[in-house]
Amino acid sequence: MNISSICGLDCLLMNATGVEPETIFFLQKLTLPIIFLGDFHLEEVAQMNLNQITGDVFQDGYRGVELIGHLGYKEMLLLQPVDNYYYRRFHAGAIQAAADFGIKIDPVVIPYPGDYNRADFGTAVQKKLYGLD
Repeated sequence: MNISSICGLDCLLMNATGVEPETIFFLQKLTLPIIFLGDFHLEEVAQMNLNQITGDVFQDGYRGVELIGHLGYKEMLLLQPVDNYYYRRFHAGAIQAAADFGIKIDPVVIPYPGDYNRADFGTAVQKKLYGLD
């Protein structure tokens, strides 16, 4: 399908994950509204003031750790990548909540594969957990 040749479209909805700036610049030249769903993996894209439906990932990280605190847990492992803007915001929220609620948090950073391949990330998580890295 060649998007630039489709007639009769009123709007484009697009999953934001993995979209590069060049693609966004191309899409902005189209004569239809574009709404991006979810979060971009690049910070420079996140700052481009686009039509985007997303959440507050800092608050998501904070609320997750807050829940752990309310359940009475005092020590946790945070296992995640931090190689994009939204992962770092989630991480910062979790760290802040841990400090606010007196939870000992051990953040373990696992780099996400360059091509954002979920299977490869799963393998990296398993290696980290089993001490094989």
